[in-house]
Amino acid sequence: MSLKAVESYEQGWRSVPSNVERMLYYLLFKLNQKAFEAEFPCWAATSCPEERRGHCVAYVAQEGHFCWFFTGGLCASAKASGEGERHCYRCAVFIRLKSLAEASAEGGLPQAEMYQRGRRDDASL
Repeated sequence: MSLKAVESYEQGWRSVPSNVERMLYYLLFKLNQKAFEAEFPCWAATSCPEERRGHCVAYVAQEGHFCWFFTGGLCASAKASGEGERHCYRCAVFIRLKSLAEASAEGGLPQAEMYQRGRRDDASL
């Protein structure tokens, strides 16, 4: 993604494509993952029935905090809503994890800074 693209999103000249939005959320969550490690996985938080869990990509991969990323709206509640991927952004699990990740990011992003420093060090080689 180019700097010009980011500027055009920020200025409102273009809307952020859903795939870019999804990757940005993924980066936010990954860089601040420690903020929500103690949270229940999605299947426990939503009391997902056992018979549905076997068909769930997030459950099989044991990625209960990234269900919105792995399933892309394939979970039973997203299918029932008819919204698909957009449903995930209104899910209580996603909203809770997002608020924890954002709070962690506002606290200084120690992991992100370490990552950025590492990238800068690599670039100077």
